[in-house]
Amino acid sequence: MTVFLLLVALLGQIISYANLALTSSLKQVECASQARIVLDRLALDLSARVKEGGTTIIVNKLPNASDGICFLAYARTSDQIATTPADNNRLGVFGFAEELQTDPTLNASAPMFIWGNGALTWSSQTGSQSEVDNQPIRALQRAVGDLPTSYASPAGSNMLDWVPIGTDIVRFEISFLLNNGTVVTVPPTNTSNSAYTAMTAPLYPLALSASTSSDTTNHTYVTALIVGVAALDLQTRKLLVSNNGFQTLNSHLPDVSNTVGQQTALQVWNPQRAAWITGKILPKPVGQEIRFYQQTIFL
Repeated sequence: MTVFLLLVALLGQIISYANLALTSSLKQVECASQARIVLDRLALDLSARVKEGGTTIIVNKLPNASDGICFLAYARTSDQIATTPADNNRLGVFGFAEELQTDPTLNASAPMFIWGNGALTWSSQTGSQSEVDNQPIRALQRAVGDLPTSYASPAGSNMLDWVPIGTDIVRFEISFLLNNGTVVTVPPTNTSNSAYTAMTAPLYPLALSASTSSDTTNHTYVTALIVGVAALDLQTRKLLVSNNGFQTLNSHLPDVSNTVGQQTALQVWNPQRAAWITGKILPKPVGQEIRFYQQTIFL
């Protein structure tokens, strides 16, 4: 009888461990799926980016908050830009950012990754040829105004219509790979247009060629974006609903910096896990279950 009870207890322990492993695997799959959706969408839209007409990529490097990005690109499908007629050759302005929204699954405000788009057309454009030529840059300026300006500020809708595409994504950070192989968090900026030179930090219109670079000494320019996202599954996010949990998490996901060895999101965030758990800064499962993903997108 004693042997039987020991076997039952052992079997129960095995089943418990198996359930824990299965739950952890499902959480990992959930986070990885959302991260893949976000990173793939960004990479695909950037692959269709307009490279003519003086346009560039504008990155909003917010302190203590997720970054934002917008650029001009060709719509890949006829319905990708809601306000554009069925014409795949039409241009659109695309944006990616993080915004606090009411999450219906949590019934609370939570960070959510959003994707925005807006149609660009010259049909109503009047004026001189130079005004027509500057229409794409003016559209970028309007789109920049729609990017959130802080952790708690909402996205605007002057140019972009936003939709959530990543409810599990709690942070979004961008670093820059330069043509000389170095990685930086403050990129050389584009000097080809007065609209760009008028922009100040945290807005960075990227220099994508040596001829447009603000780096007049080494003539460096951006060749790739290194994009990092932090993801947290639904069950674990429920633990952050009360006591400003999401804001606490955001404050303990540091911005990337130019400190040696800490130029990318993964290099900065990975060491934080142990501190969260041992210091009881956040619920223990948050430190155990949060996932970090990173992708290099060449331009």
